[in-house]
Amino acid sequence: MTIISENEAMLTDKLTGDEKKAFLAFANASNIVLGESELDSFLVGFRLGARFAYDTFVDNSSPYCDFLKEEFE
Repeated sequence: MTIISENEAMLTDKLTGDEKKAFLAFANASNIVLGESELDSFLVGFRLGARFAYDTFVDNSSPYCDFLKEEFE
């Protein structure tokens, strides 16, 4: 992050006019795309974690035979 911030500051100081506007528009668009990507990754991870919790604590179906249940019946 430090390298990106330093380079952005250096380019912002050196560029002028339309070049500066174009660079700032690029930097802003890049930050928006990065933010959307991070949000998407969070949502996918959260949903996967919620699915694990549901399967662990709520779902009664099991992909295996309950051998102990058969022993006691």
